[in-house]
Order: sequence, then C-alpha cells, then structure tokens
Amino acid sequence: MSGRTGRTTPPALPGVHVPTSLSEALQILRREPNLPIWAGATWWMDKGLSASSLLSLQALPELKRVVRSDLRVDIGAAVPVARLREAGHRYLPELLMTTLDRQGPPPVRNMATLGGAISLPEGILPVSLVLQLLDARVELRRAGSSRWSAINAMHRIPGEILTRIRIPLKHRTHWMLHQFGNAYPLTSPSMTVAATARVDKNGLAGLHCGLLIRGTHLIRLREAEAELVGRQLPLTERDQRILLSALREQASYIREMDDLGRWRAISTLKQFLRRLG
Repeated sequence: MSGRTGRTTPPALPGVHVPTSLSEALQILRREPNLPIWAGATWWMDKGLSASSLLSLQALPELKRVVRSDLRVDIGAAVPVARLREAGHRYLPELLMTTLDRQGPPPVRNMATLGGAISLPEGILPVSLVLQLLDARVELRRAGSSRWSAINAMHRIPGEILTRIRIPLKHRTHWMLHQFGNAYPLTSPSMTVAATARVDKNGLAGLHCGLLIRGTHLIRLREAEAELVGRQLPLTERDQRILLSALREQASYIREMDDLGRWRAISTLKQFLRRLG
C-alpha cells in the first residue's frame, strides 16, 4: 500500500477548535457533539456563514491521506479535490476524475474536499451521484466506535466525523457524464446524467446509472440495471425499454422535469446503452 499526507494551514479564527489528531477531534465532539465541522470551508464561504465555535479538520493528518491497494482506494475526507485529482490520475476511475474537474474553478478545487462535497447540509452535488455509481462507501467515526455506510444511506449523527471514502477499483469498460445547466449553485436549473458499465465479451457484466435533478432529486434504477446484467450485446430495443420505462415511472422524472429535461434524460441514456455494443 502507499500513503500520502498533505499540509494545510488551519484557519486562525476565534472559537475554532483545531485538533492535530483524530482522537483529539473525537474527544472534542464527545464534549460538544453538535459542533459545526469545517473541512475545506467552501460551502461556508459560498453561503456567507459564520459560527462562534466550530471544529476544523484541516490539521488532521489521518484525514489527509490517500491509501491505495489493488482492490480499492481509501480517500481521507479532508483531502483537497485538486490534490486528489493530481494524485489519482493513475488509478481513479475516469468518471470520477472528470467529475472532479468540474467541481468548480481551481481556487475552489484547491480548498474543497470530497468529504465536504458529500456532506452538504442542503442539496446534492454530482460527485455524490458518481460515487454512488462507483459503489463507494464512507467511514463514520465517533469516540469509541466506527461504522461504514453506503453514501445514499449516510446520516451523520451528532458526535461523528466522516473520515474516509472507500472506492472499489473495479474494471469498467464504459462510462458517461453529461451535465445540463450549472450544477452549482444547487438552486439553478440543472440535470446530471451519469452511467458506468462493464462489457465482458459479448455480454453486459455490470451497469450503474443515475440522474441528479437540480441538486435535490436523485434517481437510481437498480432493479432495471440488475435485470439487464447478463444480456447479450448489442441490447435490443426491448432490452433498452426496461431501463427507460423504469425511468419514466420515477416520480421525480414526472414531477420535477419539463419536457426538454425528460427528452434529454431519455436520449442521453439511450445513446449510452447503444454505445455498449
């Protein structure tokens, strides 16, 4: 395994707790479980927020590491997006790399963290959708215990810190990422359509796809994906309708999208399915 630790200067603000070890941070949260947590602080600055007391993660070496094995990569929750992009271009999935490139302009990527991006108190960023498609999981720790959670089921309870994002390094032969409109700020009209697949010989060995609408409504089609796995390629029109019909039945597709958005979603997914073989 290999590891790498970055350096960041913690903010010099009154009332900010700046622990230098994870155990120290967890003890602070044991005493003050509802203390706001600050990683890259880009969301705080965008919202113009302030707090009389908060916990900074910027001086925690345990959360600044990227550790890789043949099967997976563990990313510390406080690793800046820009450094992750630089370090991971040799082994991270291309779908994730492309998503990171779109995570705001360089000054934002230099400060923003992957842990912060999937922990927004309001809304969902495209990187959260992509991590779900890559079967990523997160580690949540509190004083005396830790647990792992799927990203779609993640709920940080008071006293916990999101410490690691674990991404399986599975082989994928095809991927797609289309963004319509500006995915940030979250209130703007936008849609992200993403997918990843694995083709083995003439068959479909794996498929994950999803949509994110205006940063608030996320659609996954797991049952339809599972039904298509094992089908011969190219997929027939009937096979394609399994996935597209499942999308058309989603409440968010019906209620949250206009005609143009629905046409874009169907056309984009159909194009991806046809590319598989």
